[in-house]
Amino acid sequence: MMTMMRLQAEANSLKALPDTEIIAVGIGDNVDQSELEIIASSEDNVFLASDYAALADILEDLISAACDSKHVLFAVE
Repeated sequence: MMTMMRLQAEANSLKALPDTEIIAVGIGDNVDQSELEIIASSEDNVFLASDYAALADILEDLISAACDSKHVLFAVE
């Protein structure tokens, strides 16, 4: 399991890539939203779904966030 300091360091190295947005998606009840906020480029790029079926409910927002950037990295917990 990754420590918070290592997670922050890894996320920061990805955030330093030019023209890159990191989108973090949490699925299920055991999601640590604070981890997703560390990973994502901004709080606007954190999305939560109660289960995989509920992804359809946030799909439009995910597509919009992804299409606003040249390079997109997804992190799914």
